Amino acid sequence: MSDPRIFRIPNTGAGDTNILDDIYVAVMGGGFGTQFEGVGSNLTLINLEDFSNPGSLYKRIPIEDTAASDIVNSVPSSVVLVTPDTSVGLNYSGGLVYVSDLEGKITKVNLTNMSDDNSGNTIKIFDTTTLFNAGSSKANGRYMYHAMDATIGQTTNSMWLFAGTGDYERINDTTSGVQNLMIGIKDVDYPYYKEIATPAKADTITECKNTTDDTTGAKCPENADKGWYINLKDFAKVTAEPTVFQGQVYFPVYEPTKSVNKCSLGDAYICGVDDECGTNNSSQLNQEMVKVINVHGLDKVCYQKLLLLEIHYLQILQVKLTVAKLKMLRKEKNVKMVRKKI
Repeated sequence: MSDPRIFRIPNTGAGDTNILDDIYVAVMGGGFGTQFEGVGSNLTLINLEDFSNPGSLYKRIPIEDTAASDIVNSVPSSVVLVTPDTSVGLNYSGGLVYVSDLEGKITKVNLTNMSDDNSGNTIKIFDTTTLFNAGSSKANGRYMYHAMDATIGQTTNSMWLFAGTGDYERINDTTSGVQNLMIGIKDVDYPYYKEIATPAKADTITECKNTTDDTTGAKCPENADKGWYINLKDFAKVTAEPTVFQGQVYFPVYEPTKSVNKCSLGDAYICGVDDECGTNNSSQLNQEMVKVINVHGLDKVCYQKLLLLEIHYLQILQVKLTVAKLKMLRKEKNVKMVRKKI
């Protein structure tokens, strides 16, 4: 489900310098359109200052479908909104929105008062352009159900967007041809909006560096590369929004069971990747936590991956320790009461 992002939008669009009459709106994805073409394939803005008709539609911005994909497009995920309140050094009012959609595209939407793209070209509010196309299809299963995360790279000083793919409705799918990705994409035009491409002409993984087996940084993208991608093996799928923190981006990943019993549970992992190089740094994840889990009997710790199951066991362990502490306090209290009686 797409969570709303609330901000103030310039009410007259490009060139509007009067921020006092900007309007509070909520921006969100159009929702999951299932099998109906065009339903949910949009960015929806809700007017939060229309008191005569609360919750009225402010604007519906179509997200262009691509004929190259057989996936019925929609936008079930939350969007990335960048405003002067959430990032430094921005001179516009309103916000830039980045949208990931079900058929694997990343679209940039201009909801600011900018009138120029910094190259002399005129731009308007509600303009859209496609930054990236993952080449998603029903066969490869590269659905983007979940939101992205974003950061400014410390080395490149570029806006980086992080996304993952996977059929969330068929999470145990092991059909031949399923090939999902963890993705890091640069927006080299940030903080400006610039018309780049239609879905048919957008950048794809062929313009990105394949860092699938890189654990040293040797395959770090160069300036000409649009970003990086990692192929997930064994029919694995990204199952939630990635999180970027201090130069690392963390992807929750689910790998279906290899058991002949298809009702068996698979494995859930956290994969840690360098945000600008795409280097697999999962082996560095919280080694102390791994040791704690091993002490308490969890015998499956996979190389370069951290099991989410460990977190579950730690939570159980924390509960057990809390209960033990309460029992100890209760026992001490009883001892004190006995001493008082004596």
